[in-house]
Amino acid sequence: MSAYDALKGEIRRLARKEAKALVESANASSKAARKQVAELKQAVIALRRELSDLKRVVGASNKSRVEAKAAPSRERITARGIVSLRSRLGISQSELGLLCGVSSAGVSHWEAERAHPKDKALGVLLELRKLGKKEVAKRLAEIAG
Repeated sequence: MSAYDALKGEIRRLARKEAKALVESANASSKAARKQVAELKQAVIALRRELSDLKRVVGASNKSRVEAKAAPSRERITARGIVSLRSRLGISQSELGLLCGVSSAGVSHWEAERAHPKDKALGVLLELRKLGKKEVAKRLAEIAG
């Protein structure tokens, strides 16, 4: 074996040793990262469970309040009635949507007769019929609050 071959073999051995050390450190950091990701996933799952439990509790209490307020009614409101109500109260579609708990697009659909207000929104609309501009402005200020 020549000195050249010996030197070449030694360089090859040292290069493998260095590469192995680098790979092992990369594997260790990768393992730590995977462990951290798994812990974070578990935390997210626990938080989602807690959130759904809270939604269930809040939803039940809100539902009972809404049911107490919005008893089944025979009263109706038409698309023209909604437009008329908005103009009488001087509010925009988005403001009416805010009061009713729907989007401005929802109000637009009501006015175009592409959709009809659900029970909760219908109850709010019937309530708004009885109010004036000042009371509605107060409610909007409370909501925007």
